[in-house]
Amino acid sequence: MAEVQADYSLLLDMLRDGAARVGMLEREARSALYADKDTGRHRALMEQRAQTLIDLESKAADLLDALPDAERRKTRSALRAFADGARTALDLGSVFYMSALLYRDNHKEGEPDKLQALVDDLETRLR
Repeated sequence: MAEVQADYSLLLDMLRDGAARVGMLEREARSALYADKDTGRHRALMEQRAQTLIDLESKAADLLDALPDAERRKTRSALRAFADGARTALDLGSVFYMSALLYRDNHKEGEPDKLQALVDDLETRLR
């Protein structure tokens, strides 16, 4: 049981780190755009943010096996959706799409994005 719990911890740590990186890149991109008026840097940071979402899916792949079946399917599906959206946004070169990847249509400032909500939900369910 301790080994499985350790695997949960590894997965949660990796997802927390990924969510923190995504948030940091988003804040830096926002600052580049609004404070510095640097659209090139904004684009580059948003591309890094999208790539981080793609990377999370592959980094989590082996760690997901430790989860109970339903949790594994739900988490894998969410990470795949984030990565697929990020790939599409990069293929299109759409900074707008890159910025909207993790937000619901009715998202309110201060609410967690979909990735952070996934992490929070997993932490709650795996305790």
